[in-house]
Amino acid sequence: MPLGYSIFPGLGRLITEYILAQNGVISSKKGASDVVVDIMSMTVEAFNPFGSGSLWQMAMPTVADPFAAIATNKDAFGRPIYKEDRATNPTPGYMRSRESASAVGQFISEFLNYVSSPAGTKYTKGPDFLDLTADEIDYLIGQATGGVGREIMKTVQYAGAVIEGETAEVPTYKVPIVGKFLGETGSPAAISANFYDNVTRLAKHENEIKSLIKNKEPTADYKSEHPEWRYYNRANYLENQISQINKQIKVAQERDRPEETIQKMKDRKTAMMKKFNEQVKAAQ
Repeated sequence: MPLGYSIFPGLGRLITEYILAQNGVISSKKGASDVVVDIMSMTVEAFNPFGSGSLWQMAMPTVADPFAAIATNKDAFGRPIYKEDRATNPTPGYMRSRESASAVGQFISEFLNYVSSPAGTKYTKGPDFLDLTADEIDYLIGQATGGVGREIMKTVQYAGAVIEGETAEVPTYKVPIVGKFLGETGSPAAISANFYDNVTRLAKHENEIKSLIKNKEPTADYKSEHPEWRYYNRANYLENQISQINKQIKVAQERDRPEETIQKMKDRKTAMMKKFNEQVKAAQ
């Protein structure tokens, strides 16, 4: 967008997120004052001739911005682009892709894992530089092709659903053009995104508390300020469980299991994530 024009969609996003959080639709600890600060920061960035995002992204040439964003896992608004791997439980990129990722991105992600991982080890990640999630691929395609490219990917995916007679299974936000104006905060994809946001935030609490303990510093104040900390062990457990269910779903799809069987696994996964999201929100 021309300098300054990004204020308008950004302002709409921040206000919408605040309203949804106040009504309990999404989990967020930001108050009105935090939103005001975000709006002020966004306004400054909108008129910044060097662009927005991290300092690294500002310092890099424009053509390298998407790769700097991938490296730092932050888009222009500071939001995570993809779900990061865990050192204690490494998984291939395609298995960490969000449900909202495009079919094109998912296909390329799986293909990269297939050609880069050791033979016969589809659940073992290959070299890091080829270990891309579908979300990273979608981001790079979107940066290279712009809004038109993103809408084309949606159109291809929606057309496939029409052919298969599964348009009812396509989230509203993935319908071409219409998805620009509508969203589904209660969809499985939205629940999944909220779940991994909670997992990431709780991992930070875990690291902070363990570091305080290691350095023999008091933890009471930090725990009091972040009461949801008590769920970080549960987050680690559930993340592993969800990873296992994703593997089971993948195997079931490859073996052409009945759709009802696959859907039950997906529903069970969504129910687990939704319940956890509610528990974390209630603890905040």
